[in-house]
Amino acid sequence: MTRTMSSPVPVGKSTASTAESLGILDNVQDATLGQPATRELVAELIFRAMIVPTVEYTNAFGYQQNKTTLGWNEFKLFEAEGTIVANEIADLYGSKALDTGKTELVNNFGRSVTYNLTTDTSIIGEKVNVWIADETAVSTPASLADVTDWSNLRAADLTNDQEDEWADATNGGTQYFVNYDKADGATFDKGIMIKAIDNNNDGDYEYVLTEIDTLTFIDNIDDDGDILPNDMAVEDKVVAYDAAAEGDVVLAINIDGGTYLEKAAFVTGNVTGLNTPGRDRYHRRCRLHGFWDQLCR
Repeated sequence: MTRTMSSPVPVGKSTASTAESLGILDNVQDATLGQPATRELVAELIFRAMIVPTVEYTNAFGYQQNKTTLGWNEFKLFEAEGTIVANEIADLYGSKALDTGKTELVNNFGRSVTYNLTTDTSIIGEKVNVWIADETAVSTPASLADVTDWSNLRAADLTNDQEDEWADATNGGTQYFVNYDKADGATFDKGIMIKAIDNNNDGDYEYVLTEIDTLTFIDNIDDDGDILPNDMAVEDKVVAYDAAAEGDVVLAINIDGGTYLEKAAFVTGNVTGLNTPGRDRYHRRCRLHGFWDQLCR
C-alpha cells in the first residue's frame, strides 16, 4: 500500500514497535504506553535510548546503523560483564585487597579489568553485569550466577542426595578458597559458611568459597583506637563494628591484609551440660565466654 497525506503513517504505533525491536521498551509495561509518563518512565526511556546503536542518514543509503551508542559517544557508557575476583576486602588470586572503592572483574574474554566500584565479599566469585561510565560504575552489579548455600552443615549429616549433588557439581574445574585463599577443598561444619557458585549455569561449580571465623574477644583497645583480639594475630588493619568495647565476644576473620570483627550473637538459657575434652581447653572456653565464676571453679 502506498501511503499519501490522506493515509498517514500511525506514528505512535510505528514508534512503539520500533522502540520495542531495539530493546528500548524492555523494562516498560505495555499498559503504560499511551499514558502520561512518570519521571521514572522518562528516565528509563532516556537510558534505554542511550544504549542502542545510533544511526546516520545519507541520501544514497538512508538510515544506516552505527557500531556505537549515544551513551558511549557522550559518557563512555557501556555494560560490563564478568566475574568479580577482587575488591577492597578480598583478592582471590592475590595476598592483598584492592584499594578502597575498587573492584576487579575478569570479563568474558578472560581480560582482567578494575573499575571504580565498591563491593564486598557477598558477591565475590560471582559473574555480574554492571553499567560503567568512564571506568566508574553507575549501577549496582546484578549477579548472573546460580549460588548454592552449603553453610552450617556437618559432613556426617549430609544426606545421600546432598552428597550426590555435591559430587556431581564439583570437578577438576572447581576452584576452592578458604577465607579467600586458595585451598584444596571445602570444610563442612556447624558455623562455617560455604557458598558454591555456578557462573555458567551448567550445573558445575566454578568457585566454592568457605569462610571460617575465629571466636574470640576484644582483649585491648589502645589510646589510638587500635583493637587487639585475644590470642589471635591481626592483619595490617582491623575493621570493627560501631561502639566496639574491650571484653566484647566477637567473630574474627583475617582476609588479605585485614582483620574483620563481628559482634557475636548471644542467646539466653540454662546450661545443662558441657562436653569437656580437656581441662585447659575447658577453662579457656569458660574464660572466653565470661562464664568463669559460674562454671569454671
